[in-house]
Amino acid sequence: FVTGNVNPIYFGDDFQFQDPDVKLTGIEDYARGVKKLFSEDSRAQIISCEVNKAIPNTITVTWRLSGGVNIGPGLQIKPYICYTDLTVDE
Repeated sequence: FVTGNVNPIYFGDDFQFQDPDVKLTGIEDYARGVKKLFSEDSRAQIISCEVNKAIPNTITVTWRLSGGVNIGPGLQIKPYICYTDLTVDE
């Protein structure tokens, strides 16, 4: 989630990422962007991983993200919670 090290075989060609500032398609573009953005001391910790009962074929992962970002001279970010919805093909 913060290293950019992903195995593309686990993601469909239609992988999408969107947050308030970025929207992209493709796991490799996502991985390159994450690797550039987060510093080596960054970490992601899984808090929970649950089948989403409201959205069919979806697993929702809750993360705690912390560390640094490579913006300007480098900034430390306070830990924050984020959510990822993973769609599972049938």
